[in-house]
Amino acid sequence: MKSSDKANRPSHYVSLPKKIAWGLGGLTNDMVNALMLLAMPIFSLGLGVKATWIGIALALPRVWDAIADPLMGHISDNTRSRWGRRRPYILLGGIGVGLTFALLWMPNTSWSEAGLLAWFIAMSLLFFTFFTMWNIPWMALGLDLTPDVQERNSVQATRSMFATGAAFIIPWIMPLAIYLGKGHEVAGVADEVIGVRTVGIIVGVIMTLTAIMSAFFCKESHTTAKAAPKISFLKSAKYTFKNKHFIGLCVFTALFCGGVVMVGGMGYYINVFFVYGDLPIQEAKQAASEIMGWGGTVGAVASLVAVPIISWFASRFGKKQTLIGGIVLIVIGQLIKWFFFVPQNPFLQVWLSILIYPGLILVWTILPSMYADICDRDDLETGTRREGMYSATSAWLLKVGVTIAMAASGWLINVAGIVDSADVQTPEAVFNMRLLFTLLPSIFTLVGGFFVFRYPFTEKDAERVKEQLAERHETA
Repeated sequence: MKSSDKANRPSHYVSLPKKIAWGLGGLTNDMVNALMLLAMPIFSLGLGVKATWIGIALALPRVWDAIADPLMGHISDNTRSRWGRRRPYILLGGIGVGLTFALLWMPNTSWSEAGLLAWFIAMSLLFFTFFTMWNIPWMALGLDLTPDVQERNSVQATRSMFATGAAFIIPWIMPLAIYLGKGHEVAGVADEVIGVRTVGIIVGVIMTLTAIMSAFFCKESHTTAKAAPKISFLKSAKYTFKNKHFIGLCVFTALFCGGVVMVGGMGYYINVFFVYGDLPIQEAKQAASEIMGWGGTVGAVASLVAVPIISWFASRFGKKQTLIGGIVLIVIGQLIKWFFFVPQNPFLQVWLSILIYPGLILVWTILPSMYADICDRDDLETGTRREGMYSATSAWLLKVGVTIAMAASGWLINVAGIVDSADVQTPEAVFNMRLLFTLLPSIFTLVGGFFVFRYPFTEKDAERVKEQLAERHETA
């Protein structure tokens, strides 16, 4: 497109500083996975709380989200203030997210199992409440930054590039916690339990700083921020859940993420008790955390390289076709994990990240862009802009899947035969865990892919909707 053409359509293009300010939230959004990664090693292996209880405790905040997410979306959609519909909540929620994440890892190590569990549940509920306050308006703001169908790919690609920062950081949190905890004077307490307190503060500060940037530097358009009509909660929810193609994409996300989360903590156990099973337990923990750190780092580099390629593919071949390609990559990567997590060559699992991570980042680049197209179609049909409710519904259905997966994750670890706090596990238990680790994510992703395959709308459809909306606004 010629520069003169761009000058005639300035509102369709998002400046690079604005993309960066909003995209930085992608790091905060993905850093929430650090909580899931650390929960089992710190509270179960480190402090002795039964894994089944931690799995249930991880699920409880998601039950609360069933109320909080749609409510936050509705509140944000109907807020009218001098700062817009989204930014006040982005600022307050972003500050709360960082503070509660740091506090989560600071229980008194002398407490009973019940006391430790109560602390984890209470702080998790606070953390996810602030996360909802920040996340739903932040996602909605991203859907509203541009009406251009292809520019949406670029906006979401920027978010994905910053989200890979979480992929760099998260795998090294556990090794850093072990390192910082060495030499402590608390008898009978694992190094990582002490070190994670400092790590929690560092991560909390990073989360807050990246979360609040869009509150200062990103504004909604005048039309959507001030002139959009208000709509009742029940009517908004009814319109959203009647959109079967949107719900289908959400179901895919819930199944795909649920499968990954359900076995996410098993990678650490497999490394400790199988890949490095011949080492003393503390050395095995150190080696396991380091090899997973390298896997995350290599995967993050692969994701950074993949993001512009993904954006190009989506513009060239369409969002749906690109998403299907990502699903294929993920399934292949999950199925061959059996042959890559082996004691003969531990570093093989690092190279597997080159296949899996780009597939994961592809999903989170393309899906929000498709949601923005759906919001346009909804605007054409209902006359309302409801990015908040759509963001809340997608987040809520995702959390339903993740909630079930979290509740099942600890249970599956125990069902496989793993004994909490034991330094040695039986070969049968390790075999069972490896089988679950390989098969479950592949099955869930394939089932969810059916809904993506049925998605009917193309880029041409989205362009026609955009033109009709432009004509309606000009007439108004």
